[in-house]
Amino acid sequence: VTYGSHDFSPTSTSIIDVLASAGLFVKVSNTDIFQSNKEQKIRARFITDEQTGAKLVGVYGRKRGLERAYYEMLDIDSLQGEKGFKIFVFHSAIDEFIPTNQIFSETIPLSLLPKTFDYYAGGHIHQTIRKNTTKYGTIAYPGTLFGYRYTDLEDLFREPARGFFIVDFDEKITNISFEQVVLPEVELISY
Repeated sequence: VTYGSHDFSPTSTSIIDVLASAGLFVKVSNTDIFQSNKEQKIRARFITDEQTGAKLVGVYGRKRGLERAYYEMLDIDSLQGEKGFKIFVFHSAIDEFIPTNQIFSETIPLSLLPKTFDYYAGGHIHQTIRKNTTKYGTIAYPGTLFGYRYTDLEDLFREPARGFFIVDFDEKITNISFEQVVLPEVELISY
């Protein structure tokens, strides 16, 4: 997991940290800061899944899009140069994928994501989106099960399929399936 825009805590006492220290999750947003050509850079450290060999790395979300600075400081070369099956986990709205009925005050362009990853697991956008791109491969947002706005309930009425993606792979992706989580029905009354 990685922090969402409401999970980050500068003191590392978020519920995500509590659950990770209990062994229920593994945080994939582990970074080091270093100097490169008189500027600070962020190197994200990969975590390798022991069973599959998949390499995961992530950038966490911050309120009001403050994570954009992290993307601009990322050591892209080290991320793109890593060999093997790679998954990039992030919590940011990407300009090119924002649904027309959702408004985000802060977004990032697709060009800030590192290339050469096999799968991009996104969060922050509250609708289910799965796009295959030429330069980046598959970028997927599973949506939210329950949001925080009444419009999330309206969206759930219009598009009730909510859940998560399962990615099968050997050296490359062989199949991506969407597993629906059954949620309570929503009745929309307009007046």
